[in-house]
Amino acid sequence: MLDVECSMFLRILIAAASLIFCLTSSFAQGGFRWDGKINGQPVHLLLDTGSGVPILVTQPAAKRLGLKTKPIKDQEIVSAENIVELGATKAVLELPGRDGRKGYSGKAFVDIVEKSAALTVIGVDGVAGWPLIRRRITQFDAVKGEFHFLDEVPAEAKGWAKFTIRDVDWGTLELVSTKRDGRARIFVDTGDLVFGEDAIGVPQPLWQGLKRTYPNAPAWLTGNWSSDGALNATEYRWLSHFSIGPLQLTNVVVGTINPRFATNDILIGFDTLKGFGLIVDGRRHVAYLRPTAASEAGPRSERVVLFQPSNLRSKNLIANVVDGSSAYLAGIRNGDLLLGVDRQDLAQWLANPGANWAETNHSTPMGFLRLLKASSDIPPTAQTDLKLRRGTQTILATILQKSLTIAVTAGRTNTPASR
Repeated sequence: MLDVECSMFLRILIAAASLIFCLTSSFAQGGFRWDGKINGQPVHLLLDTGSGVPILVTQPAAKRLGLKTKPIKDQEIVSAENIVELGATKAVLELPGRDGRKGYSGKAFVDIVEKSAALTVIGVDGVAGWPLIRRRITQFDAVKGEFHFLDEVPAEAKGWAKFTIRDVDWGTLELVSTKRDGRARIFVDTGDLVFGEDAIGVPQPLWQGLKRTYPNAPAWLTGNWSSDGALNATEYRWLSHFSIGPLQLTNVVVGTINPRFATNDILIGFDTLKGFGLIVDGRRHVAYLRPTAASEAGPRSERVVLFQPSNLRSKNLIANVVDGSSAYLAGIRNGDLLLGVDRQDLAQWLANPGANWAETNHSTPMGFLRLLKASSDIPPTAQTDLKLRRGTQTILATILQKSLTIAVTAGRTNTPASR
């Protein structure tokens, strides 16, 4: 019978963790890998502190591991990927630690879901969640992709920024700090591969406040896809200073958290952790965090407008634009439909963009994406003419070519009919 608490928190897993992928990155070797055995059979897991269940594996992996479970009466959809929860069973786990230290050995619930495109891309059988290590002292090194269990917290770490760990039996890793000016919360999600640009993710209310406080902060857009086929545009800003409770940061990139995840926490994903030292003392419910790498000053990109489909099955290219940017001032608005580029119909231009454009292709479980950006050798002042539709209006806009990114579902994007 499926454990009730396990079922409830299973909803937290893949939708809030490992589903978002930047269009310009590769994740096949990313994350904290934890290989071991389940019922004596080899298993490849991802340590995911954003998962509220001890162990989750996909149905193909469960079959290989010889795990059997009775189908649950009411199957549940547990993520944006429309993964169906099939059930749970108890199994014997043998997950070794590093440096000769004890890992995890014993019985635990293993939840089984249908095949996950996200986990397939990552190349694992499933995930080991926060509940499995929440009583350990764990040091995370994202640069090396390693985590280590410690006997005690190193003395030097006690001088780092200190946070309290929310202690919930079937929860995720959340750090809390209370200051005079308010309460700061950090959701540490090592299964997020990747919240792009090595950025710190901020919820919408904080993001809007930062935009008001720093209206001239350099901003840019990056596209990402989720394994349910949705495409999103994430806006990033470079800030000279940013604080999270007692943690004072300089030269930091922040980005918007996808509103579909409905979280009020600040997000630190796996790639963000590459710039931090993190030691979690689950015994005493305390975590220590410090920046370890000096961030690059200034914006990472000049691309402030992105045309892409709303999902991997759509044929229309929709505008996403940074408010107040050069492209915005040129007349482009969110939701505008792209009809043509450089005085050619879109289909004609896509067939032969020309030497001024660089093209890369990205494979996803739902199909291929074709990404077009300005060539690195074009003059910085080179311009591009765009033809757009907004409602019943046709809009013409001229922008800097280096400010534009176009993402196309390969073989599926057609030119909309002009009006």
